[in-house]
Amino acid sequence: MGSATIQDLGSIYSLYYGKEMHYSAFVIYFGLFYFLSRSWEKAGIQKSKNLVFSFGAMFLSIAVFEWFWILGFAHFQNQPWVATWRFPQMKILLQNTVFSLIGILSMLYMLTERWHWKGREQLGRAYFFRLKSWLPWILIGASILAGLLWIYYPFDVQLLTVSLETGEIWQSSRLFPQTLYTVDLNPADGVNAGVWFWIENDLIHAVNTGVKALWAITTFYIFRVRKDDREKNVKV
Repeated sequence: MGSATIQDLGSIYSLYYGKEMHYSAFVIYFGLFYFLSRSWEKAGIQKSKNLVFSFGAMFLSIAVFEWFWILGFAHFQNQPWVATWRFPQMKILLQNTVFSLIGILSMLYMLTERWHWKGREQLGRAYFFRLKSWLPWILIGASILAGLLWIYYPFDVQLLTVSLETGEIWQSSRLFPQTLYTVDLNPADGVNAGVWFWIENDLIHAVNTGVKALWAITTFYIFRVRKDDREKNVKV
């Protein structure tokens, strides 16, 4: 509207940079959806089936990362409330459970779809998963190492100290460091919610984003498929 400068927009953006849902997540997971959809279209998986499989793989990738973060933050940062099945945090756990189920069911259905069927009779293979090459296994190994790097972060970490309403002192851990800590100020009140404490650290934020991106790329290489041209003339 002409009422703000680029510097003003930059200041507004910096208020939210790295907090809650990172903007990078939308780019990463949309990219995963798009490239899987294109890959499966070339393999003959089209229309609504393509849409379901692409969304299923995307949701599964999101759920894997979120479960890793939830359990890691609960354990290494001594904030067990984030992994407790009580409201309001239960909404996040239910969301990730739904994402996991959608992803798993989609992939199980996809495993049956890799064959041409006539009733209960298998007529031939429609497409292959690309697990026989070396690249997906390297990516799986790299994903595990990236997760461990984040947990056992080797660089400088600014520790956060917070006075709780119970009179106790909570301090963040060097393990699994964050840029945004959500701390339950009163663990005894039974309310599963935390208060934001922001520590700017571009390197930790880059590790967070890098792990997310690497796991999405690994998902892509595991679940992309190639068409079995030898069976292209099979009549179903």
